[in-house]
Amino acid sequence: MAFPLIPFIAGAALGGLAAYLYKDEKLRKEIQKSAGSVSDKVKETAGSVSDRVVEGFSDLREKVGGKSEPEPAAEAKPVTKKKASAKKATKKKVAKKKAAAKKAAEPVAAEDSSAEKSS
Repeated sequence: MAFPLIPFIAGAALGGLAAYLYKDEKLRKEIQKSAGSVSDKVKETAGSVSDRVVEGFSDLREKVGGKSEPEPAAEAKPVTKKKASAKKATKKKVAKKKAAAKKAAEPVAAEDSSAEKSS
């Protein structure tokens, strides 16, 4: 199939377009102007949206509690002994299971070796 050729064809097309744009001054200037106007519109819109969001939150604060300033974030709590002891308990359970599995496997191995000796 021709699927592996798709990236090559796309790269060649983009390379040709880039070379064309590099050579054509008039087209580059038009693109810069349109990009500049789009950038200005985006900045303008972002400013107005930001103002509306701030107004909306201030109105909401007035309706809910009347506080005009947000409360500071709560500090992180230090790790308690309960969490550390839970980790230790989990490790102990895993160790016990491993030991039990080894003990269960030892008699089977002993039976196999005794069966080989008697043969």
